[in-house]
Amino acid sequence: MIYMLDTQIQFDAETIHAIPFLFLFVLIAVFLVIVIRSILDYRFKIKMVEKGVSENLAVQLLSKPKQPRQTTMKWAILLGGTGLGVLLVALNGRLDIYSLAIMLFALSASFLGYYIYVVKSE
Repeated sequence: MIYMLDTQIQFDAETIHAIPFLFLFVLIAVFLVIVIRSILDYRFKIKMVEKGVSENLAVQLLSKPKQPRQTTMKWAILLGGTGLGVLLVALNGRLDIYSLAIMLFALSASFLGYYIYVVKSE
């Protein structure tokens, strides 16, 4: 069975059925990365206690970056630019070297937008 989203875009049943498996794979990979990172952080903290690291140095090493808003905006701008590039490629209607150029320009415009955001926020 073939699913048609547009006259140019078609997905077969195998592609549609592969999406949940890819999603599950990504979830498992993210879970494994989080578990491994937690284990390594724990081992790092234990080593610091064993070595007798000073409290000031421990606080500096274990402190997390305090810029979640900037990170969120970075990803929002980059993913928005990528989505805009995909939309422009879909409106173009064909996949060729021009589609790659459209995607690259959209991504570079996203990075430029993020740079302007960072400069204005400082």
